[in-house]
Amino acid sequence: MTPLYKWQYKEYAPLSNLLNCPSQALLISARPGMGHDILIQNYVALLMCDRPNAKDNSFYTCNECPSCVLFIGSNHPDFYQLTVNIDGDKKNVSIEDIRYMLEFVATTTHLGRYKVVLIPDVDLLSINSANALLKILEEPPSYVRFILQTTNISGVLATIKSRCYIYRLPGVNTQDAFTYVKESGIYNPGFWFAYYENAPLFDLEVTKEQFDVLIKAFLQPSIENIFIASGKFEAKNAGFLIGFFSKWLNDLASYLQGAPMRYFMEYNAEIEKLAKRIDLQKVFYLFDKVNFLQDWTLHPLNYKLQLENLLLQYQSLFIKR
Repeated sequence: MTPLYKWQYKEYAPLSNLLNCPSQALLISARPGMGHDILIQNYVALLMCDRPNAKDNSFYTCNECPSCVLFIGSNHPDFYQLTVNIDGDKKNVSIEDIRYMLEFVATTTHLGRYKVVLIPDVDLLSINSANALLKILEEPPSYVRFILQTTNISGVLATIKSRCYIYRLPGVNTQDAFTYVKESGIYNPGFWFAYYENAPLFDLEVTKEQFDVLIKAFLQPSIENIFIASGKFEAKNAGFLIGFFSKWLNDLASYLQGAPMRYFMEYNAEIEKLAKRIDLQKVFYLFDKVNFLQDWTLHPLNYKLQLENLLLQYQSLFIKR
């Protein structure tokens, strides 16, 4: 079992005190990139533990009882985790897995107080899967505890939410989280920490060389810089590029409206110069187009042509007519 990250101890404390949750179904909402899967894993282990220990207003597993030994070894007979199936570009929790889960909860516990069912990404339930889950949530066996997890609570069906105790994970200790990013050895950790909105667990998708040519294409929009940038990326980078473009335009629009920027604060001086040359309505127009193309990677489009087209439209913002 993976131990908690340093920044998680503060948010683990109130979660560990939900051993006697008022509902048999606990829905945990978290931001992506915070390591919520590790936090939830530790909470599930706590539910399974026969002799939990109290320390500093928190409860922790003993790691010694038979239940802890089995859980750590991924062999506990009273624990079931649903899986998210990947079907092409779509992800979902299948009805078959829900049926297997129903078979699991149909029998009583083997060792401990509870049978625990963990359902990650509950917002990805299909209609059939959601309906099957609802039936068991309405009248769950007394010995079963459901842990549902999501990073998109607005995507969870209202009928499922109504049957759960909803727990929203609080924000992390920013200093501890930034220290983790800084010690990871990535280039320009301050920028990337802000870019991923203070979420420390992210996979950096571009090299420093790629980033340098990309940011130059935005700071100094020209035909030459656009073609240099497009030549540095592959199809696998398409999702990152769209997100980068969207965040850049978001900050540019924020600056033009006198609002704080969120992602590119360290380029404030350069953005100030750029902002004097463009019209806010044109930025909004391009912003809408970029967001409309968020799903472009799901289609067999030429990523290089798409990137060049967007960057050329971006450059046109600075052409006086």
